[in-house]
Amino acid sequence: MNRVFVKSMLKENPELLEMALMFNLDAPETVHDDWLSGYGKELKESGALEVMQNSPRGYARLSERLNALTGGSASGWFLDFSTPRRRMALLPEETILNLCTDLGLSINAKYVARTIFRPQVQALKATFGSRGYAFAVKRAPFLLGDCSDLLPPPDSGSGLVHRIREHGRLGFALCFASEPAALRDRVQMQLPAGFMDVSSFTGDIHETADRVWPVLRTLLMKEVAPEWAQFFV
Repeated sequence: MNRVFVKSMLKENPELLEMALMFNLDAPETVHDDWLSGYGKELKESGALEVMQNSPRGYARLSERLNALTGGSASGWFLDFSTPRRRMALLPEETILNLCTDLGLSINAKYVARTIFRPQVQALKATFGSRGYAFAVKRAPFLLGDCSDLLPPPDSGSGLVHRIREHGRLGFALCFASEPAALRDRVQMQLPAGFMDVSSFTGDIHETADRVWPVLRTLLMKEVAPEWAQFFV
């Protein structure tokens, strides 16, 4: 635990400290369905999961399960959000997924703009919405310039839709790849299985993450969730 950060936030930014605390306290309830067994899904859908979380004995049982799923790394507390990049872990799942989508669209913006055949354009709009398509063609180049070299193509045979999704996912995951397991695995548990996997990436993780992070921060503050901007300055 970073005691300096906790004391500083208690005095200067209690809202951030509260979110850091809830990130730990809500861990069992925010586990993505991909990581739950059939019984776990029934608990979540019936509301029993929330009841267990509010019970000391029930919370202990849920924490034991979380501990087993991650080999122990996600069961301990993590409160060191002194660096803004780590604070992406505090975002709701939907916001993270939207952020990753915009990252993928930004990296592939020039390829989206070059797509002229109607069926392909319709497929892009069907997948990412009219807003996503317009963002890639108009807004992203204005906001970020050409960032097509930020990440390498996933593979030679992948289509544009897959490339957009994979670039967004991978860029986000790389930003946590070198973080402590207690943080990285906790983030992994609240997202679809495999979302944080960077095992196939052959580049320099630290260097690439340092290049991706400013783009993610700009997207977050300007496009995806400007209401969170105060926590990322």
